[in-house]
Amino acid sequence: MNKRVCLLCVLMVYPVTATADEGQQQGGDVASGDFDSAWKYRMRLNKFERQFSTSDDNDFAEWAGFIVADKGPDKFWLTTKGSVQQGETDSAEIRLFYSRTIKPYIDLHLGWKRDLKPEPERDWLGFGVLGVLPYKVGADASFFIGESGRFATRVEIAYKHRLHRSFR
Repeated sequence: MNKRVCLLCVLMVYPVTATADEGQQQGGDVASGDFDSAWKYRMRLNKFERQFSTSDDNDFAEWAGFIVADKGPDKFWLTTKGSVQQGETDSAEIRLFYSRTIKPYIDLHLGWKRDLKPEPERDWLGFGVLGVLPYKVGADASFFIGESGRFATRVEIAYKHRLHRSFR
């Protein structure tokens, strides 16, 4: 696996939340424009899956995670995702972008994306919308413009549903 990809995976294993100014702990309200003046940092590994096999043919790994620094409505994101099959990196990407909250739970974002794998490496200018839809459905619609007039889009939708069972 590529050393850069391994390093990013290791950095994202432990979820961390910290603030630049520990004296300010209360969150701001997007609607009123009342935000903290302190920078806040978060790191999350959304997916880290590893499948082992007695034969190398079925080895598989996949990861996805992010680091975000935010100060009120402004956020800077560093995200990564990728997969490894049979000991070779199958796909890997890294994104660095700025987002701004325009409405409660809705952000516009603009930034850069690099496809590390598959070859050749490609750079993209990206923009889109990131937010939470009704019923707590998370959505990310991103559009990318690349070299030589290439165009790509990605729409990701996620829903978390917790199952609760009470045993007596």
